[in-house]
Amino acid sequence: QLSERTRSSATLFRYDMSNMIDSVTLAGGELQYQNFPSVTAEGLELALNHRRASGLRLDGSLNVQNVENQNGTRFDNSPAWYAKGAVSYPFANLMAAGELRVIGRRDSVWLDGVLRTLPTEPILDMTLTQSGVWKSMSAQLRLTNVFDRKSFVAASTDTLSPLIPTSPRTLWLTLRYETY
Repeated sequence: QLSERTRSSATLFRYDMSNMIDSVTLAGGELQYQNFPSVTAEGLELALNHRRASGLRLDGSLNVQNVENQNGTRFDNSPAWYAKGAVSYPFANLMAAGELRVIGRRDSVWLDGVLRTLPTEPILDMTLTQSGVWKSMSAQLRLTNVFDRKSFVAASTDTLSPLIPTSPRTLWLTLRYETY
């Protein structure tokens, strides 16, 4: 804890995983599930959280990692870093919030053997929430992927396409009623 309103954390980690299941394409083109010998992940996660008396809240985290298979090569579809930042502020009966997620570039090889590099992907979401709309009802207006970034996730070898698009800009309206 850096101060009464500011907290930080740092975590070193290492994971050793073995006998994971992976799909492998055989010489004849058939897909077979086999045990993958081992994967090792090492990294550092840093987090910082700050609260102001006004209700302003700031949160941020950074994860830096290296994930390798038993041959010492980077594991498929594994970013070297991931960061997230969020800000929220209450005013009147509303809570306004924004969150930025950034995934570092990563490489992926699909069934066709082609190396695909997925670029660094920043995605911004914004939310406006009102409590006490009516009795125990709250309402939330959420805009995801604010800048309508075209981004993809690498597909598994079980899919018909090597890349799957993420959701475009989407506006959500959620009404929630709680009973006690």
